Amino acid sequence: MSDQQSEVRTPFPGYQQGQELQLQFTAPGQPTRQIAATILRVKEPFTCSVALVVGMILNNNPEVFFLKLYDHRFSHGMRAQFEIGPYTPEIATAFNNFVQTGGADAFGLHLTGQVHLPGVEGSEFTPEQDEIFVTKNLDGLYLSEVGAYDGLQASQGVSIPRFMGTCVLDATPPGYDSHEYFQIEGIVTQFLPGFSLEDLPHYAPRGLWQEIVDAAVAVTREVDAADMLNMDTRPDNFIVVPHLEGGFFKTYMIDLAMCVRRREGQTDEQWGREKWWRNEEGCVGEAMQHILSQHDFELRFERSDKYDAYAHLAEAEEDGDGVEAE
Repeated sequence: MSDQQSEVRTPFPGYQQGQELQLQFTAPGQPTRQIAATILRVKEPFTCSVALVVGMILNNNPEVFFLKLYDHRFSHGMRAQFEIGPYTPEIATAFNNFVQTGGADAFGLHLTGQVHLPGVEGSEFTPEQDEIFVTKNLDGLYLSEVGAYDGLQASQGVSIPRFMGTCVLDATPPGYDSHEYFQIEGIVTQFLPGFSLEDLPHYAPRGLWQEIVDAAVAVTREVDAADMLNMDTRPDNFIVVPHLEGGFFKTYMIDLAMCVRRREGQTDEQWGREKWWRNEEGCVGEAMQHILSQHDFELRFERSDKYDAYAHLAEAEEDGDGVEAE
């Protein structure tokens, strides 16, 4: 990857409170339409995606929603993961020209194995190639998240946010022709006004901590029952919403970009091995045991034995003892 400095410096102001975004919005089963989204709050720091609280009119009334954009320019988490520096004016110019001259299309095909470009080996890419690399990875996360919401329709609005639809933000620079690499994909979901599960000790009564964590673990089991594997299960990917009038708290799983469905033809052994190794419920229960122990609270959590029969397969694979690759 290119070796840039880590400071955040972009050739444009980026996403700011009060800014209006024009989106091509598509609700499930509905034709695409243009909708304006006004940014009410920018949720920073950004991870792999841009997180925005926005005001939109979807059903004749103004409402607040959550907008998630898979924008390579501001994918700070992914750029850091692959040691790719900030999106500078120089990189922007190189990237825009790379797209316009057709180089981006050819390199994108190279990354997906559809063509081989001579002289492009390994992971040492030019800065403009880095941008295509990030974009392709973000495309995968976007498709995974849309697929997860589709596979968890019964859970929407109950234990995960309600999925409103997909969107595209046209980020074509002035003076350039429109191109798919200038189109920023995203999703719009229900906005949940709450706090992260990892901040539970600071926002909920001590007497409810066990109940709230139990609810989060129950959500992981609900996702599991839908033949889904969430590879990014952790306390800060849960939102706890207080209902002050009723005196209770509702827990939701968020950020489903690392969810994958069980593949057709995947054996019980293959699925069970992965499920046992990932330990989704433990990534919540055990993590919260540690967090709450720092507040002298003993959280009760016991991992279910659903996938214990496959533990030896996962352990053998980890030790390199010849478990067949899928």
